[in-house]
Amino acid sequence: MVGRVVPVLLALVLLIPAPASAQEGARAGSPSELFVLTAASVRLSHASGKGNAFELVLDRPAGSVAGFSDRPQRLLSRRSLGGFVQAWGNLGFRSDPPNAALVLDDAPSSADVFVFELSRPSLGLGGRTLTFRAQALARRPTGILARVARGADHARAGGFGRGSLFVDGSGQGAQVTFTSMTPANFFQGGELAFSNATILNADLNVLSGASALTEVFINPTVVSLDCNGSGPFSASVTVELEVDSSATTVNGGAIVAGSGTVSVTGGATQTLTSGNNSFTLALPPGS
Repeated sequence: MVGRVVPVLLALVLLIPAPASAQEGARAGSPSELFVLTAASVRLSHASGKGNAFELVLDRPAGSVAGFSDRPQRLLSRRSLGGFVQAWGNLGFRSDPPNAALVLDDAPSSADVFVFELSRPSLGLGGRTLTFRAQALARRPTGILARVARGADHARAGGFGRGSLFVDGSGQGAQVTFTSMTPANFFQGGELAFSNATILNADLNVLSGASALTEVFINPTVVSLDCNGSGPFSASVTVELEVDSSATTVNGGAIVAGSGTVSVTGGATQTLTSGNNSFTLALPPGS
């Protein structure tokens, strides 16, 4: 079977539980979808004059494309390869090119996963080739694709054997940092809630007062800090988000006991004051 790696990776993506924040209560009607294409061999060549731009050719691609939705239900769909290419614009990919991970079956571990932004699909005569313009990504993908593209390598030109292309049809990714400076005798350090985004992951960094801090809690749209000591503490939380695909801002509200900030990576920072706050942060170009 072409692409023996596909069942293993789909187990990682779909069968291993997602983070708790991504399992329940996701945005209704806005599932993350992953399309999977397989091919007997893969070729990558540099596009003229563009160091990070490639021509990606799938030779002898499978005649059908599988689609997997991660939320709110895990559903399987299948369409013909030609139908997938014809639906490129209807899927929103012409105006908002998708991210994708190319996974090579028989390549060394140092060069077996490349991540790209895909555009300009072209199906060859008889479906014997499928060609894309592929812009190598410098940043780690977010959303459902992050579970496939962990440890992605620097893309390089060459001819390769069997490969699988995972195309992310989900909303755009963003990274937000929330900092909270909490005075003594407060048992909640702060809470951040999003109105147009789903939390995929959150990493805690305790800046001071570690003994007072218990842990960070996340659900699909809220991240909060709790403490069990009496001393003041400060911490920051880096939050990976999937934002509505049409959004130009990240919107929500924050509660802090003392003070804090919320910022989008590559964008602006908003200061938070004691009590309830609302925030609207512009997404940087290319999010």
